Amino acid sequence: MQDIGATSTASPAWSATSWKGKPMAQPIEYDDQEHLSEVIKRLENLPDLVPRYEIDQLSLLMQFAAQGQLFFIQGGDCAEAFSDIRPQIIKSKQELLIAQAEILSDGLGVPVVPIGRIAGQYSKPRSSCMETLSCGSVVNAFRGENINAPNKSSRSPDPERLAMGYHFSAVTLSALRTFRNRNENAINAAIRPSSGVFTSHEALHLPLESSMTRHAYNTSAHMLWIGERTRQISGAHVEYMRGLRNPVGIKIGPSTSPTDIVELLDTLNPGKMVGKNVIITRFGAKNVKEKLPDLVQAVHASGHLPVWLCDPCHGNTYATPSNVKTRFVEDMLDELKTTFMVHSEIGSSLGGIHLEETGEEDVTECIERASVNLDTAEFPEYRTLCDPRLSRSQGIDFVKTYADFFRNQSARAKIMESFKVYRFEFSFQGRNNRISHKHICM
Repeated sequence: MQDIGATSTASPAWSATSWKGKPMAQPIEYDDQEHLSEVIKRLENLPDLVPRYEIDQLSLLMQFAAQGQLFFIQGGDCAEAFSDIRPQIIKSKQELLIAQAEILSDGLGVPVVPIGRIAGQYSKPRSSCMETLSCGSVVNAFRGENINAPNKSSRSPDPERLAMGYHFSAVTLSALRTFRNRNENAINAAIRPSSGVFTSHEALHLPLESSMTRHAYNTSAHMLWIGERTRQISGAHVEYMRGLRNPVGIKIGPSTSPTDIVELLDTLNPGKMVGKNVIITRFGAKNVKEKLPDLVQAVHASGHLPVWLCDPCHGNTYATPSNVKTRFVEDMLDELKTTFMVHSEIGSSLGGIHLEETGEEDVTECIERASVNLDTAEFPEYRTLCDPRLSRSQGIDFVKTYADFFRNQSARAKIMESFKVYRFEFSFQGRNNRISHKHICM
């Protein structure tokens, strides 16, 4: 395993605020900059939300996943709601991820580690910074609970919501740690953090992210990612992310070229550390066969070895005639299966799945089959703050279907060779982040 602290001496000087000299996509405009600065200073003096040694643990696990020896299930809300910071809802999200990990581990024959979009997924990019209401009024677009309120009458960005987000994240992590103790017997529990699941969110709000960055660790989450709208090679978000010791995700879609992704990897990971970066593909079911092979081959030729995750949600989003956003589970499964096959045929390894989902059972936001008429589709329990999520049962069925698909592949022998034909059992040896593991022949 590589030294997780390896860096390139040829890289330009970096600091947690060096992004301020770069153009920023998706800026948040505050009316009172002094108030924002005061809140940021308060946050800088608050404790870490996640331990730095757990960030290093996840980095080590990423190295195994990049080499086909481990798999991730990453999931949670598109945008977390402050009103959902309640024990039962937090517990249901954790239980869903752990259940999905166990199903996938059994089906794939490798350890599966859960990562939540949780305890900090409070900022969202938008296609437009403004929204026109039906009455003709123009207001700020909803950008996530730690920026402004979903209520259309309270859309001005409020710096105090950043402090609220910190405290809600801390409460969520505390609850996760409590519930984790009840899942000690779960498969692969020894390689999970104190919260039971690793945490992640999109690093959109750079003043906030900088305030939580200490010695190159962003201590607000174990993993962060940048999205399609913020991955400009010369932009502020890439500048900020390139210096972090956390695993760094990059979401890419159909517009991404092989040159784009290699340049991003060279910038974010000039030392070519194995598993340092997580490429999260979100093409849409119809685009995978055309777009993905060239990207995988270009990355392989570049000498980088990232973790590849499939996000089958964002590229398969549709709007009903009444402007309700939904997704067809059937399309999502098609994208995941096709992504897996592309990686398999090239000799690459799919390292995980990235889902927008909720642990709540009664949510009705995604539709099972594409044959359903969107003109007549009904969504009696549509509660998301942003994009549609799989319900608990849909999330469970989704990973079961994928696990069955994996088992039934005629190329299983070839696939299992890429997984080293072993099942691994891992455990961490204290806080020194040495991983002990043993092979169990399949």
